[in-house]
Amino acid sequence: MTGIADLLDRLAPEEKRALVRDLLLRRAKGDELFPLSHGQQAMWFMHHVDPGNPAYNVPSAWRVLTRLDRAAFDGALADLAARHPMLRTTYVALEGIPFQRVHPSAGQVRLESYDARDLGEDAFAALLTREAMRPFDLAEGPVLRWHLYDRGDAGQVLLLNGHHIALDAWSAFQCLDELGVLYTARLRGEPPDLPEVGARYTDYVRRQAALLGGPEGERLAAYWRSRLAGPLPDLGLRTDRPRPRVRRRRGDRCPVSFDAELSAALRRLADAEAATLFVVLLAGFYTLLYRHTGQADLRVATPTAHREQAAFSQVVGYFADSVVLRADLAGPPSFRLLVRRVRDGVLDALDHQDLPFAVLVDLLNPERDPSRPPLCEVSFGMQKSHRVRFRQARGPEGVSLFGLRSADALVLDLGDLVLAPHPLSHPASRYDLDLQLHETDGTIAGALTYDTDLFDRTTVERLVSNLRVLLAAAVADPDAPLSRLPMLTEEEQRLMLGWGAG
Repeated sequence: MTGIADLLDRLAPEEKRALVRDLLLRRAKGDELFPLSHGQQAMWFMHHVDPGNPAYNVPSAWRVLTRLDRAAFDGALADLAARHPMLRTTYVALEGIPFQRVHPSAGQVRLESYDARDLGEDAFAALLTREAMRPFDLAEGPVLRWHLYDRGDAGQVLLLNGHHIALDAWSAFQCLDELGVLYTARLRGEPPDLPEVGARYTDYVRRQAALLGGPEGERLAAYWRSRLAGPLPDLGLRTDRPRPRVRRRRGDRCPVSFDAELSAALRRLADAEAATLFVVLLAGFYTLLYRHTGQADLRVATPTAHREQAAFSQVVGYFADSVVLRADLAGPPSFRLLVRRVRDGVLDALDHQDLPFAVLVDLLNPERDPSRPPLCEVSFGMQKSHRVRFRQARGPEGVSLFGLRSADALVLDLGDLVLAPHPLSHPASRYDLDLQLHETDGTIAGALTYDTDLFDRTTVERLVSNLRVLLAAAVADPDAPLSRLPMLTEEEQRLMLGWGAG
């Protein structure tokens, strides 16, 4: 993605003077304008190409289990926005260049209340989905919305929804965690027990620009040019319908779960190969794709948090990015050998993850196809737990934003504010297929999000079943070639044999 300095160089002298006048005028009014990170620039561009698309909304819904003091909650929201400039930031274009506009007042951050007592469960679920899908106006804001729904005897439901340009999943939990501390402090008339935020998102933007503009940026660019050299063929996964000319990013989620026995076997194989559970599961996902496409040169995107630096661990903003993982399944290898290849490839890629995905796309300049996501058509990730205060019957603290399976399984304990996850549908898909898993209480679970313009639900359910069978066979005989690992259950094999005999 082109940097601000490069864009300024393209302006005519009178355009530069006009831009400087506008910047000075806004600064005089108390606003501050800052450049965007490369990820934000890409997000801003996609938003303006398709402003109504909800694929980059980040919603979550919560049942309120304690009596909510509205004055204390409103005050806590104002305190939260005062701590984090990103929550009072909008995005403006001057002479075609996008900027972050940081407002001095937190007036946009407020709780909107709604009476939903007369709605049945289905109608209320549809209402939450519509609100989760409602587009954002990045120029006017707010970019983070808080809604409280009164359900009468069923209690209250809090909906948090932000645009990805302003926050990632980690930031969403950071907001909830701090909100509980601030709310409790307001109720008790005490100062909040929160450390000062040591940095701002704009510091991250400056750091990123300095890194990419120096020798390290050249080293990263050289690595990715080499790693992704040569032809980058399409995945070729069979779809149920022809691919639309332009992706609409409409999606749905199919649940994925592996029982305790299979989960334990996968962990044992990971330990035996000095690998992580992520690596073994990714190898299984590669195998699934290989078996369905015959493609031995595979690319999968994986999300990264980019929270390695302690200074940014508490900062609210859009840090998350994607890294391209390329694997060679020619041969084909055994599953054990594939795990080793994937382990080495993942470590190598993560050592070079500081080149933003948006910059990588510009660097490689692949032929743009509006019907496909750039560089990778599929994604895989293992969600890491954000350490917020959860109560649960067993297991460690922490939970993934996408790992909330049951409203009764986990309780978010934030002092005088106690929340529990409420089911929420967010039918959007950024990839053709996106497998996101997490580990909780000794089992692996998650969801396979799919593009509903391409796939039927039954097809995706079959893929999930194939993956489960493949992984069970792989851990039972990791030295077997990938081509010999079964994908069908014994019952499905019997049905296939019976169908062939008929």
